Amino acid sequence: MQGLIEPNEIIFSQGLKASNDNYLKWFANKQVYTTGQQISLIVGEVSDEFVTPNGCIGYSIIIDPSPITPGGDPRMIIIFNGSPASFPFKDDANIQNLPIFNSPYNAYVEIKDALQFDNQLRVACTVSIIYYRLKYRDR
Repeated sequence: MQGLIEPNEIIFSQGLKASNDNYLKWFANKQVYTTGQQISLIVGEVSDEFVTPNGCIGYSIIIDPSPITPGGDPRMIIIFNGSPASFPFKDDANIQNLPIFNSPYNAYVEIKDALQFDNQLRVACTVSIIYYRLKYRDR
């Protein structure tokens, strides 16, 4: 059986070309890769709407305020497909580099979400979106 698993196999190691199961065989030449974007928002700004890219199987959202100011609990409102969700931030919390939202991930279901951001943090911030995508190894 040696040589059937390609080097650096990162999606379902059981996804072998030699598998008798077509579902497992489909993953044999795929890999996960990430793309991302950053959105800078001033206080009170609402971003344009961003649609997840083709092949997206999941995403993470990270908020980087600069810096949080004392005097209340500010919020970031994320609008998922037209439905707002409010994410509160504590003034004394260090939230940098922590995803505030991780979408459900499923390697065989493409996600098509429209995302919009409403900065209610009372400070400027950068929103980073990391998209997890599936691609063929040789493309």
